[in-house]
Amino acid sequence: MQPSFYRTLGQKIKACRKAKGITLTELADTIHRSPASLSKYESGNVNIALDALVEICTALNVDIAEFLPATYSDPDNVDILKYKKHFVDQLYIYWYSGDAKKVKSALIENSHPSMKSVLYFDTDTKHMEYQSDFIYHGEVTYSDTCIMFYYTNEEPPFDKIFIRMPLLFHKDHPQMGIMSCISLFYQGVTAKIMVSKKPLTFTPELTKELFISPEETGSTKRGSKMDNQKIQEIIASCDHTLLKVDATWEQVRAICDDAVSYGTASVCIPPSYAKQAVEYMKGQIPVCVVIGFPNGYSTTASKVFEARDAIENGASEVDMVINVGWVKDGLYDKVLDEIRQKDEVDVERL
Repeated sequence: MQPSFYRTLGQKIKACRKAKGITLTELADTIHRSPASLSKYESGNVNIALDALVEICTALNVDIAEFLPATYSDPDNVDILKYKKHFVDQLYIYWYSGDAKKVKSALIENSHPSMKSVLYFDTDTKHMEYQSDFIYHGEVTYSDTCIMFYYTNEEPPFDKIFIRMPLLFHKDHPQMGIMSCISLFYQGVTAKIMVSKKPLTFTPELTKELFISPEETGSTKRGSKMDNQKIQEIIASCDHTLLKVDATWEQVRAICDDAVSYGTASVCIPPSYAKQAVEYMKGQIPVCVVIGFPNGYSTTASKVFEARDAIENGASEVDMVINVGWVKDGLYDKVLDEIRQKDEVDVERL
């Protein structure tokens, strides 16, 4: 391995330790090694042995895969096959902090074989990229127009961060995106961000580009009861959605818990999990499913069957993907008839 591998590994271990509030001495005592040896591991001056790395990961309660490069790629993963050319292992993001009155930065590391992502929040990207008080774990997803990240801080204050940015078509050209943070303990905030594949220099031009005027931040400043009410009203009108092709029950259950915590309008999930989710939610949040997803070109009869099956399984709302080909062909009567037949199924339960 190159020296840079062990240096990066040491930085990640140190960042994780500090984010969990564990001192060097405390960790050294737990793994029965000297603080001096652990310090050399973290600085990259000594190549860490595999058994020592396992002990450290166990003590920090972190998956060893978080510290090591990915070695396996699922050849059947739809996102990997379709969006591989857009994959970026490392990204730098920048935003203007009104409280600190300066530009701040963070580092994103993606593991595309697993579509997992780690966010080192509020770092010094010029010197110590991985040194961060908060480390968020989550997933990265791709679409035809954008890249989206969903993160959770596994330590207090247990907040969540959502990042959305355009696909990075131009190798060296930074793109603008948006970052939102929401928590049960304080009001959520939203900021525009600049995303780059390389570290950027902190310049007055960068500050000007990211600065948001008081008028723009009027509804996001913390501490206003009216602002909190507005945010809750927005959340209450949103469906918390998970419609990935490889969605598991564990993931569905997690967004059900989120929907209850944040008071969303519904939880929107694949029809195959409708009955299980309804039983799990026990009426706390409506369960919505989407039929004919994602392409909409299944027959009307099959869509009607899907709708009836979803309702029998307890779904409160049934959305449907229309046949886009019919729309392009100008067959609007067929589209409307399909919608009518689906709506008749909805009426049956009333």
